[in-house]
Amino acid sequence: MHAVIREMLDKYDVTDATRAFIASGHQKMFIGGRFVESVSGNTSQVEDPSNGALLITVPCATTSDVDLAVSEAEKAFSDSPWSAMQPMERQSLLLKLADAMEANAQTLAELEAMDAGKAISGCLEVDVWGSIEFLRYMAGWASKIEGATRTLSCPGETFGYTLKEAVGVVGAIVPWNWPLSMSIWKLAAPLAVGCTVVLKPAEITPMSMLYLMQIWKDAGLPAGVVNIVTGKGSIAGSHLAGHPGISKVSFTGSTPVGKLVGKAAMAHVAHVTLELGGKSPMVAFDDADIDRIVAATHQSVFFNAGQVCSAGSRLYVHKSIYQETLEALARSLEGAVLGDPLDPATTQGPQISRV
Repeated sequence: MHAVIREMLDKYDVTDATRAFIASGHQKMFIGGRFVESVSGNTSQVEDPSNGALLITVPCATTSDVDLAVSEAEKAFSDSPWSAMQPMERQSLLLKLADAMEANAQTLAELEAMDAGKAISGCLEVDVWGSIEFLRYMAGWASKIEGATRTLSCPGETFGYTLKEAVGVVGAIVPWNWPLSMSIWKLAAPLAVGCTVVLKPAEITPMSMLYLMQIWKDAGLPAGVVNIVTGKGSIAGSHLAGHPGISKVSFTGSTPVGKLVGKAAMAHVAHVTLELGGKSPMVAFDDADIDRIVAATHQSVFFNAGQVCSAGSRLYVHKSIYQETLEALARSLEGAVLGDPLDPATTQGPQISRV
């Protein structure tokens, strides 16, 4: 363990689980209910963005690793009881997984803070607790999605009906700015309806998902239902998006990469969802409340160190309140606390990288 990391863990008195996760020095991918290495043996480094020190290494997945993960997900969809499970059973298990996350909330927040540079105060409340509540919400939908019957406008005593079925294996590709939250957003709904998932976290922020698989496995997640491949998007992510065994692709990231993902998914006519972001201006007219302008601007532009795809990119203020707004905003920004992500007093952590 890097001396800087050891000092930080001691300074902020992290949980034993966080300490053990980092002390391992290396974490494996999760495929078919087991933690496994890449067939290549290659690894990538995960660094703490607040100081550049090495946290852990993880496997660099190859196309063969992705093939294995998709195969395990296909088997879990077709051969395991997951997709055929009664909706109430899936709901109960998903609620159990959410309870397991709640029991490990502090550790999840600590790993997310170190991995992505998030201020732990907001990370615990927004990222972790938000993910837990979202999973619980989606768990409830498992028992509430129904088909329909309709009388047909044709001769005879006939009717039509719809039966909603799980689409199959979902390939999910997650960005670095919301590693845990985005992963849960992409996992919860497919799992609720009986799909299985192969998820690729961003190369630089895989820690919370690998730890999540530890606690979900202990909580009873069936083998192959969720599989995690780590490594480069250009290799693992690209192959996952175009894999013929994937029935639905969900991608969040940049527009240029999103175009490539969409093209790859359409090669085998997979369903595809692309969330490509885009920042927007904020506008304040002469009758606007300046305190509210300042609070909204500070939150919009600087939350998560400004690394939000829906962040306010600029502020247009009516000339009659321009100077007063500018001075109030400057005072607000002077009150920001930049510091270690694990420090509860920190309100803004580092940028994810120098790039």
